[in-house]
Amino acid sequence: MSISLDGKNASKTITVTDIPAGGEMNLTLHCTNMAHAHQGKDFTYDLIVMDPTNQKGLQILMDGVPINGRSLLLAQNQTVTKQITIRQTDESVLDYEGVMLRFCSQYQPLDIYDDVTINAHFTPSSSPVELAVTEPVLNIETLDSQKGNVEL
Repeated sequence: MSISLDGKNASKTITVTDIPAGGEMNLTLHCTNMAHAHQGKDFTYDLIVMDPTNQKGLQILMDGVPINGRSLLLAQNQTVTKQITIRQTDESVLDYEGVMLRFCSQYQPLDIYDDVTINAHFTPSSSPVELAVTEPVLNIETLDSQKGNVEL
């Protein structure tokens, strides 16, 4: 299994940055059945977010549904690409490091598996800004000039 941002340059680890807080990012998973023991047979693999690596709660969805426990049925040597979406569960948490996603055999999950790692960095939304004008201001409707503080 590998992961990519653009669907082409896949790797085992991906780091995505500058995701607006409260926003989401789409990534592409590349899942392949490379099993040789079950030649000619379709094989089912599970996708699992490794809980110990996701203590801050990055939400990972596939087809709009949480990815944990989802299964893929693949023929030998078949590769499937799936779009996944990552997003925050708590907008005050901006950095998620080392979140592991496991692709494992339903029959031998401790022996037949592969992992990818996701590092996601969200950018805080800007705070409200108060502006004050301390120069003379001309009211266009009445053509009156005022001096002093005018808040926008």
